[in-house]
Amino acid sequence: MIGNASDYRRLPKHLNVQLPPIRAVEDGLRVGKGGSRTRLGNEAEFNDWLEARQPLDSVSAYSAARKAMTEVSDARVVLGGKMGLLDNPGDTYQGAMPGIIQEAIFCP
Repeated sequence: MIGNASDYRRLPKHLNVQLPPIRAVEDGLRVGKGGSRTRLGNEAEFNDWLEARQPLDSVSAYSAARKAMTEVSDARVVLGGKMGLLDNPGDTYQGAMPGIIQEAIFCP
């Protein structure tokens, strides 16, 4: 098996396009579809593929990650997070808007 769950959390921030289909197979991972499909057989190949992607700025990365999770989820539980309260300097969010709001907007 290549990588772990944290590798998938890294993916959206490295992609400047929609998240490609990724499927675990016996000999590694299959990424993409049709003629653009790639086989990644080990951790080094996965890291090379990931590093070749166009990186996004933090704001776009958070939005892309939230959108990607919405597309592959049937349900979301929105509990809380940083809201950017002006009277609390430690309550700063890092995306385009507070994650709890953006995730609720993305939910169908």
